[in-house]
Amino acid sequence: MLIIVVGLLIYQFQPSQSLNWCVIQDVNGDTLDIEVASSETWQQLLDMQASGLRKWVGGKLINAANNWGFTFDPDTIVVTDVTAEALQTTLRLIKQDPDYWFAMGTCYVSAIVLPEQV
Repeated sequence: MLIIVVGLLIYQFQPSQSLNWCVIQDVNGDTLDIEVASSETWQQLLDMQASGLRKWVGGKLINAANNWGFTFDPDTIVVTDVTAEALQTTLRLIKQDPDYWFAMGTCYVSAIVLPEQV
């Protein structure tokens, strides 16, 4: 019992994980602010910004108080060169049919990272 209480106290006093953020731009020129929890994924986004490469950026959708009404869950964001075609979309298509894309679980947009936002 004492071990559980001590464990809970240690957990409560650990600093919260800081999130990095950037702005991605999809193939239509639409932009989305994203927060990223993974340091590995953050490095991939920095590399994308430095090279200007377009890659698939995605993850699990969550509701957000922005003009799109959604963003990607910071803990699930992935950067990849290849995705299943059924998971590929754009920000506009997600906004047009959010129920469909939220039900997919994960989706990806072809994006670049805007340089002035990193």
